[in-house]
Amino acid sequence: MITKVEIFSQGEEVVTGQTVDSNAAWLSQQLIRVGLTVTRHTTVGDKLEDLIALLTEISGRADCCICSGGLGPTVDDLTAEAVSTAFDLPLQFDSQAYTQMESFFKSRNRSMPEANRKQAMLPNGATRLDNEWGTAPGFALEYNGCWFAFVPGVPYEMKHMYQHKIKPLLEQRYSLIPWKLVSIKTIGIGESDIQERLQSVDIPDAVQLGFRAGVEDVQTKLLFPPGYPESAMNTCAMTVAEAIGDGVFFIEGLDGQTGGLVEVTGALLEAGKQTMAVLETISQGLLAAKCIGHPWLIESVWGQTTERLSKRF
Repeated sequence: MITKVEIFSQGEEVVTGQTVDSNAAWLSQQLIRVGLTVTRHTTVGDKLEDLIALLTEISGRADCCICSGGLGPTVDDLTAEAVSTAFDLPLQFDSQAYTQMESFFKSRNRSMPEANRKQAMLPNGATRLDNEWGTAPGFALEYNGCWFAFVPGVPYEMKHMYQHKIKPLLEQRYSLIPWKLVSIKTIGIGESDIQERLQSVDIPDAVQLGFRAGVEDVQTKLLFPPGYPESAMNTCAMTVAEAIGDGVFFIEGLDGQTGGLVEVTGALLEAGKQTMAVLETISQGLLAAKCIGHPWLIESVWGQTTERLSKRF
């Protein structure tokens, strides 16, 4: 059975583009990794009626929802109030949450403003998710068959709370069988060219094909469903890689190994007991900067002629 998950981000700064919603991208990666199916990302600003409407909608179409943001002490932090109204759950003062917040401030030799009391007001019946990395506690509850988890929007706090609080609860609630992602990394070839080369490859219907174009590489992504045979997975990935051709420099995900272009290059140099010197003109040191700290990089020159390197070698 597919467990449908939505990610809900709250904050005017996210809607207006002042803050990039990196939380949703990170959460998607984590949720897919454990075997859940992410169906939507939704962002709403600091408007109570919009928050209430979205929470109601999500409760009717998703099995689970992870929400970040809106748990702070100021007037524009409306998540708890929206949950209370949408699900008819009166806010109640949580004395333990308040004590934990006081301890957080005391540990930093600061007095806690009275405004922070708001963060200890949680919907009736919700399970408190202790925040050991900040002030705002999170909380979780189920409504209309959908399980919600609410965490602060600060990425540092959100990531820790997902790993230590939410993920264990997900593992208890759902039978999670992870999907398997294989990324075929290439350089010197564009994604449209790759797609053309794969026209003749018979990729099984159960396997999701996707592409990701970045500054350093283009990745052809193969997402295999839970229980997909290992041998068939290897065969599919190798067939795709062969069809792409010489542009492939690494296949990530088959053996647990990861690596970017620098790491792969370094491994080849070390295996051959070789070193590398870099002469850069247009890139003016950007390539060498990626290689700093590696023992096989013995010299870097930029903005000069080849005379210095020709004397060395």
